[in-house]
Amino acid sequence: MKAWIKNLAIFTIVLILSAPGFSAQGKGGGSGQRGASAQRPPQGQGQGQQQGQMGQKGQMGQQGQMDRDQLRTQATDQQRDQYRTCDRSMDQMRTQSRDMARISDEKQFNKDAALKQQEQLQETFRNMQQEHQRLMQNLNDSQRAAVQNRTQQMEQQQQRISNQLQAMNQELAQANPSASRINKQARNIEREMERFSSQYRAMGQDLSFD
Repeated sequence: MKAWIKNLAIFTIVLILSAPGFSAQGKGGGSGQRGASAQRPPQGQGQGQQQGQMGQKGQMGQQGQMDRDQLRTQATDQQRDQYRTCDRSMDQMRTQSRDMARISDEKQFNKDAALKQQEQLQETFRNMQQEHQRLMQNLNDSQRAAVQNRTQQMEQQQQRISNQLQAMNQELAQANPSASRINKQARNIEREMERFSSQYRAMGQDLSFD
C-alpha cells in the first residue's frame, strides 16, 4: 500500500514538471534576464563618451586660439592706422549727429545752421566710408573670411545711415523744413552709428587691430 502511494506521488510530480506552462515560464524568465543584461551598456562606456566630448571641445578651443594668434600676426601697421582713422571719423560723426539733434530741438529753428551741420555730416560720412573701404580692400583673404558676417551687417548699417542722411537733405531742401523730423533723423543717425561702431570695434578685436 505504501509503495503504491509513493509511486502515485512521483507520477504526479513528473506530470507537473512536464506541463507546457511551467516550461515556458522558466524559459521566459531566462530570456528576460538576458534581455535586461543586453540593454545595460558596458561599464565605463558612458564615461568614455563624456571624455570624448570634452576632448572635442578642448580641441575646438585650441583651434580657435590658433586662428586668433594667426590673425594677430597678419595684422599690419598700415591696417591698424586705417582702422584708427576710421574709428575717429565715427566718433566725429556721432558728435555731429548729436549737434544736429540739438540745433533742430531749439524753439527758434535756424535753417542755415542746420544746413551747415548737414554738410559736415555728409562730408564726415563720405570720409568714413572711404577709409572703411580702403581698410577692407587691404585685408587678406584669411582676414576677410574671419569677419565676413560682421562686414555684411556693417554694410547694411551704412545703408541705413545713408538713407537717413538723404531724407534729412530732402527735408532741409523744403521752404519750411520740419524741425521735429530733422531731430528724429539726427537721432536715428546717431543710433545707427552706435551700432556700426560696435560692430567695427568687434571686428578690430577679431583682427587684433586694437
